[in-house]
Amino acid sequence: MRLLFVEENAALLSQTAKLLKKNGYGIDVCSNGRAAESLIFSGNYDCIVLDAALFDISGLTLLKALRSRQYSTPVLMISAD
Repeated sequence: MRLLFVEENAALLSQTAKLLKKNGYGIDVCSNGRAAESLIFSGNYDCIVLDAALFDISGLTLLKALRSRQYSTPVLMISAD
């Protein structure tokens, strides 16, 4: 399974990526929404884990943009708030 993990907290991003890789997942990471959007349309992901509160664009705004372009990959929205 190939995942994209989008999270602005560098420590959380790093720790989660290590854990997922250790458990056999292919994972790409990104720390902002604009870069994530570019990766999403250039990659082939089975699931996207998306922070709801990114610095440059909200996760919900990014999700709405993806769905308006008929991108149907499952998205798991997370928040530490």
